[in-house]
Amino acid sequence: MRTILKNGFSFAIFAHIAVLTGCASTAKEEIISKPNLGHLQSLIFKNSPPPQIETVEQIFSVSPEMKQYVSRRFDKVPDANKRVDILAKDFFSSEQLNLSYVHNANLTAAETFQSKTANCVSLSILAYVLSTEARLEPQFKYVDVPENWVYKDGISMLNEHVNVTITSLKSDRIAEIPLKLTIDFFKQETSDVINTFSLNKNEMTALYYNNKGADALINRNNQLAFWYFKKAIEFGPAFSSPWVNLGVLLRRFNLQKEAETAFKYAIAIDDKNSNALENLAFLYKDNDKKFEARKIMAQLQKVREKNPYYHAMLGELYYEQKKYQRSIDAFNKALEMKPDVDSFKKGLVKSYKAFLYEKNSEQISNSINLERPVINSAQLD
Repeated sequence: MRTILKNGFSFAIFAHIAVLTGCASTAKEEIISKPNLGHLQSLIFKNSPPPQIETVEQIFSVSPEMKQYVSRRFDKVPDANKRVDILAKDFFSSEQLNLSYVHNANLTAAETFQSKTANCVSLSILAYVLSTEARLEPQFKYVDVPENWVYKDGISMLNEHVNVTITSLKSDRIAEIPLKLTIDFFKQETSDVINTFSLNKNEMTALYYNNKGADALINRNNQLAFWYFKKAIEFGPAFSSPWVNLGVLLRRFNLQKEAETAFKYAIAIDDKNSNALENLAFLYKDNDKKFEARKIMAQLQKVREKNPYYHAMLGELYYEQKKYQRSIDAFNKALEMKPDVDSFKKGLVKSYKAFLYEKNSEQISNSINLERPVINSAQLD
C-alpha cells in the first residue's frame, strides 16, 4: 500500500510536497470537522462528470480463466488442507501462476491473474478470490512495519504492507488441525513487524482505491485521483492515508486551508501518522508558520533517526540532488543499523561511484565488498 508524501500495497503516497499526514502538535481539544467532499468536488471540478472507476464487483471478479484454473487444480482434491498447500505454492511456481512483484501493479484480481504481476494489494486480492473459489477461508491482514520509502523522480512513496492468510475449513478437511498459510511476496523478519491486524473486504477495497488514486496523482490526473480517494474514504473511513493524499491533491490547486483541514482530519483519525505530520509541516513552512513546522519536524526527527529506511530514503534524495557525499553518509548510516539490506548496499555503491571520477567507476564497483560495505566517507574528503 502506498501513501504519497510528495508516495506505496500496496500503499499511501507522498511527494516533495508530501502526501504524509498527521500532526501530533494539534491540540487534543481541537475539534476537526470532516471535510465536505461534495463541496470540494464542486469547488475544483465544477460540473465535470465523474470518471469511470472500477466497481467492487470488477475488483473481485472471477474470470473464466480463473474458474478453469480452480477447477483443474482443486476439483479432485477433497482435503482442504491439501488445497491450501497447493494454492500457496502455485502463486510463485513457474509452472503455475508464476507471479512477479511490480510495485505499481495496482490491478484487479482478473488483471493480476492474466498479467502475472502484482504488488501486495493486488496479490492479496487475487489470493482472496482464488481461495474463496477453492472453498477455503481467506483473511486479509495489515502488516505494520517501520516506515520505508521508495524515492524516484522527485516523489517519495511511503510503502505500507498487507498480505492474506488462507485457512482450511473445518467441514472440508481430513485432519483435525487446520492448515493456515500466508501468501506474501516477502518474508517479514520478526524484528520488522510491529503489529498485524485483520482487514475486511471493504477495507481492502479502500486500500486498492487509495493506491489507484496515488498512481493518478503521480500522473497528474487530478480528477481521477480525487474520485479514487473519495471512494477510498467511503470504503475505509477508519484509514487516514486517503485523507493525506487528498490533502496533497488540494495543495496542487492552492487550496491551502482545505489541505490543512484534510491533514488535520487524518491526524484526528490516527495521531501517529507521521506522513500526515510531515505534509502538515511542509504546508506550515510554505505558509509562514515556520515555528509550527519546526516543532513537527523535530518530533519526527527523533523517531526517524532510529529508522534505517529513513536514512536510505535520504540517501536517494541526496543522490538525485547530486549531493553524493551526503548520500554516501546516509546510506552508510542505514547500513550501520541494518547491514543486510541489498537496496542499501546498491545505493551506497551508486553514490560512491558518482562521487568519484567517471573513469574510475568500474574499478570502484569491482573493489567494493557488497556483502559488507565498509566505506568510511571521512576518507573521501
